[in-house]
Amino acid sequence: MKKVFLAFMITAELILNGIVYSDTVTKDLSDNLLRLHIIANSDSEFDQDVKLKVRDRIIKEIGDKNFSDKKEVINSVDELTSVINEYLNKNSVGYSCTVYHLIDEFPTKDYNNISMPAGNYDCIKVVLGNGEGQNWWCVAYPPLCFTEEVCADMSSEGKENLKENLCDESYNIIEGGKTEYKIKFFAVEMINKLLLKINGKTGQ
Repeated sequence: MKKVFLAFMITAELILNGIVYSDTVTKDLSDNLLRLHIIANSDSEFDQDVKLKVRDRIIKEIGDKNFSDKKEVINSVDELTSVINEYLNKNSVGYSCTVYHLIDEFPTKDYNNISMPAGNYDCIKVVLGNGEGQNWWCVAYPPLCFTEEVCADMSSEGKENLKENLCDESYNIIEGGKTEYKIKFFAVEMINKLLLKINGKTGQ
C-alpha cells in the first residue's frame, strides 16, 4: 500500500510540475508575442484571396510603423480597422471588418524551423464580413507571418526578434533544436491540449 501511495504521490508531483512548467512557458509566449487570427468572410476563392491580401496589408502596416512592443500594436486596433476597411472599400469588396484584441485559443503551428504550441495567446482577431470562412493564424508581433502553402524558414532577423522578446527557455522550446527541448515542447503541447479540452476548448 505504501508503494502504491508513494507512486501516486510521485506521479501527482510530476504532473503538477509539468502543469506549472507548461503554464510558465505559455505565459511567456503570450506575454511577449502577439498572435494574429484572421477569419475570412467565406470559403469562396474571392473571399479567401481577400483574407490573404488583408493579412499582407496588416503585416505591412505593422512593419511600416516599426512598433517597439506589442502594446503599441494593440493600441493601434482602431487604426488597423480603418486601414483594412479603407482597403476593402477601395477594392469594392462589399463588406467591412471587425478588429479586436483578446486572449484566444490557438492550435499548434509548425514551420520548418519554429513551432508554436497550442494554447491561449494574446492576439488581434480580424473578422471579415460574416466571418464564416477558413482561418489564418500567424504572429503579428514581432511580425512573423509565413505563407501557409510554403512552410518557410524563419529568417535570422526573425530569430533575433524572438530572442529579444522571449526568455531563453521559451525560445529554445519553440526553436526545438535539441532533443531535450523537443521533449519539453511535446510536454507543453500535451498539457495545453489537455487543459483546453478540460475547459471545453479545442484550440481549433
